[in-house]
Amino acid sequence: MAADLPRILSPNLGCPFILSREELQSEGFDLIVAAKAGFPAGPFSLKARPSFENEGKDFSFELSDPQELTEGTLPARFKSIEETRRLISTTLQVAILEEQARFIRYRAKPRSSPGDEIYRTAGGGLRSALYDLHLREGEKDAGAVFHALCLRPPGEGLRFIHLTDLHVALRNDLYADNIKENVSLPDFQDPEKIRFNNFNENLRRFIAHANALADKGELDLVLLTGDLVDFLRHGFQEREYYGGNNFRVFRDLILGTGPERIRKNSKGGLKVPLFTGTGNHDWRFFPYDPGVSHKVFGLSKEVAQQLDLFWADEQEEISRKSESFYSQLLREGSPISNKTGWGKLINWGLRYLEKWQVKVLTPISVSALVGLGDKFPLFGNWIKGGVGPYDNFFWGAMALVGIPVILEGLTGYIKRIIRKRIFDLMAIEAGWPALKDYFLTVNPFFNYAFRAGGHYFLMLDTGHDCVRAQLLWDDGDKKLGPVSILDNTIGQSPDSMAFYDINEYYPYSQIGWIERLMELIGEETKKERRACRIFIGVHAPPANLSWDEARKAQKEAGDQPGGILLPKGEYNIRYGTINHYLSHFYHLCLGRTEQTPGEEPYPRVDMVLSGHAHWKLEFRLSWDERKKGPAVYYGDFTGPAAKFPKDFDSYRPFLFQTPGCGPREDYSPSPPYFRLVEIDKGGEILSAAVMELGGKGGAKKADLPDF
Repeated sequence: MAADLPRILSPNLGCPFILSREELQSEGFDLIVAAKAGFPAGPFSLKARPSFENEGKDFSFELSDPQELTEGTLPARFKSIEETRRLISTTLQVAILEEQARFIRYRAKPRSSPGDEIYRTAGGGLRSALYDLHLREGEKDAGAVFHALCLRPPGEGLRFIHLTDLHVALRNDLYADNIKENVSLPDFQDPEKIRFNNFNENLRRFIAHANALADKGELDLVLLTGDLVDFLRHGFQEREYYGGNNFRVFRDLILGTGPERIRKNSKGGLKVPLFTGTGNHDWRFFPYDPGVSHKVFGLSKEVAQQLDLFWADEQEEISRKSESFYSQLLREGSPISNKTGWGKLINWGLRYLEKWQVKVLTPISVSALVGLGDKFPLFGNWIKGGVGPYDNFFWGAMALVGIPVILEGLTGYIKRIIRKRIFDLMAIEAGWPALKDYFLTVNPFFNYAFRAGGHYFLMLDTGHDCVRAQLLWDDGDKKLGPVSILDNTIGQSPDSMAFYDINEYYPYSQIGWIERLMELIGEETKKERRACRIFIGVHAPPANLSWDEARKAQKEAGDQPGGILLPKGEYNIRYGTINHYLSHFYHLCLGRTEQTPGEEPYPRVDMVLSGHAHWKLEFRLSWDERKKGPAVYYGDFTGPAAKFPKDFDSYRPFLFQTPGCGPREDYSPSPPYFRLVEIDKGGEILSAAVMELGGKGGAKKADLPDF
């Protein structure tokens, strides 16, 4: 069923606009509305209301210059950053809105000149204020988008936080509320040592800290790069209703609405603008067994195995879904397991043993051979050699009864192996329908860009896991590319489908999208003649290492300010990364293209910010003139011994991973973590350190253990 129309698509909760009072009055902003197809657009009216009571002032907009958006692919060139929000994805147009909408862009400007009362006052000064936008069609209320507009007083510099891997889910709070009452601990385990890591609570603590920074004028925005939710549905039920999933829980936490209003430790919602991108978990439908990744919850395996994975469902629904997965796996086999000899043998053997002809004819044939052994000397002598003289009738009857038992035992053994993995497979079933509420209530874009404080931000979708449950029984094997099984298992660091050229979700290449934007940014920065920084936000990292190789690289790098070169062949920098066209991406980060590597037509990217692996890992790119290609270096560039501001421009672009806000890992044991980036009024990068929150809410530079 298509969503209600009309509705505001942009700006929205996860893709707001940041403007000063002067910019709002003189320039306004693009408002994109999805309206009913076949009807004249409007008449629409728009009103802004403060997102938080008594923190701003209501005012109205005039909507002008309507333009229908019909272009489905990249323009020959971008004329402004805002044009990235005029590309409506195939998924939104065709799948979610079922081709029932036309898309109209308006220019929105205030009807009267607003004063300083549109800002909020806190900490002795004027601070940014968030506004909800309310759309009306004639006399009818057509809905609202929340935290969609941020009005920021003119300031010096820019401070933003990179936050990633929230893994919000309703079950996190349910487990936290009930774990001590409903879980029996092993005899050797002290109940006081159970410290359940509630991902939702980590986000609440972060919101409180971010709001405190905002009140002091020390935070301008939050960049959130994916895994907003742990999975979509609270359980496995097929029933779907609007908002009845973990994206509603995410919105309630960010907005301070719904159950958050009455929670004792609620922080009332985030008071700075939030820019979101999607992660692989945001595409996933179903929960995973907490026992599979028990450490991220801070629990032992014995305790985690007692948690009720399917609290929201009737048992028959769970059984039905698992049987559906099981039958598909048996019927179609698995291209992943078919890559190995044992996998081929198991798939072939199980399908063969399941045939009724085999189940019926095999025992009859063997029984006949045994019973007529005297008529077949070679066979009869072989049996006599094993058991001695035998009664033909007795052993023929035993074969008739025993062979089916043996076949069932063999079939059952193989089935048990497969069934043990069924829930794990269901947990990686993913697809665009999981993003429906994200698109309609958080952010309608896979890829978009914006400017804040004069600096550029490119937010890119990195797609679902390369290995999804569906890929185990369809032709998805062709899409996998250079996937290694080692880093694509549950609980590890699966590769993602970002930059994959044949894309059914938006009809253009992400590499082409980046290239056109870099061309635009180059033109604009030459005109403005000032330092403009470029940041790219992605979920899956463009470079990563396994645990063992990260430990080896860390030992070799030591305190070297420039880090160490990671020679190709000695290190696998593609462990759990973006899976396609990485070389193209590296070239663009260095201001080059793979087609003409000798030229540098674009500005260099300053920083690529990612998550996914739940740890701090830092790389930089350099151009190898001898090999005419990118070189990747590893180091602790923002660590204690680093001279980060001094060395920044010499070593950029940097590829930075930030530990997760939600999950706990051995190498990031005290979430929530975040990376604080500070830029002064001259465009100099002052810091980009990973921070952690102390027990009393204050933040400090993260003291992370060595690999």
